[in-house]
Amino acid sequence: MAMVPGKPIRILTVEDHPVFREGLATIIGSEPDMLLVAQAANTVEAITEFRRHRPNITLMDLRLPGTNGTDTLITIRGEYPDARIICDRLRRLLCSWDVANCGVAFWIDGVRDRSYIRTFHFQGSGG
Repeated sequence: MAMVPGKPIRILTVEDHPVFREGLATIIGSEPDMLLVAQAANTVEAITEFRRHRPNITLMDLRLPGTNGTDTLITIRGEYPDARIICDRLRRLLCSWDVANCGVAFWIDGVRDRSYIRTFHFQGSGG
């Protein structure tokens, strides 16, 4: 699922907070080389949208309603081993063996500005 030169980085966001989800959509939409292909607010939506769109990158909040993001990660990575999933909430989950071993491409935590855009570029290009 590496990025094809000349095509935008296709991104799925998985976030249950509507205000944060819309903020991500706005920021991603302002980047000329990125395309928000779908948004999900829970595990079922995340898996469905990943299967439908096969994004280059998935930005996932691991604290989701219903079940947790760890289960979502395990399901997606089980079906798509090359999936590039960027997770937040690292400090809260450092002791979770499941999260540490389910193939997270990159962790972000405590980001307060647009610096995570560099992470999208790096991961979207196969880095």
